[in-house]
Amino acid sequence: LGFSVEEGRLEKKALETRNSLEAVLSVAAEERSKAARSETQRCGVVLEERRGSLEAARERLARLRERRAWLSRSLAGASATQRRLEGDRTAAREARQAKEHSLAAAEAEMRELMGQVSIAEEQHREAILAQVPLRTSCARLAEEGVRRAAA
Repeated sequence: LGFSVEEGRLEKKALETRNSLEAVLSVAAEERSKAARSETQRCGVVLEERRGSLEAARERLARLRERRAWLSRSLAGASATQRRLEGDRTAAREARQAKEHSLAAAEAEMRELMGQVSIAEEQHREAILAQVPLRTSCARLAEEGVRRAAA
């Protein structure tokens, strides 16, 4: 019987230890469960924050895509305008060169005409100088004719 009292006491002690362990485990499980719920809530909050950030990023991306499309259209228009302006510039340069050529030809013609005018003026001056003695001779002959007629 000495054994059974000791056994009873050990059993009782084991039962108490078991109950104590179950209580500790229960508390630990409840704390883990509470921690898991807290972590789940925190993850939910983070998830909502990330969803908001993701939605904001999507909106920015959509605006950037719209801006890129607008810039692409603008670039196409600007390229067409640039090609047109380059064509206009080429045409203006060719027209300027044609006018410069025409002006050079007119200047050459004017120099030629000025040379001809100078020659004509010189010839006219020489003719006048040549006519002076002729007029003088004619005048003398006329005077002589008048004198002869009067004499």
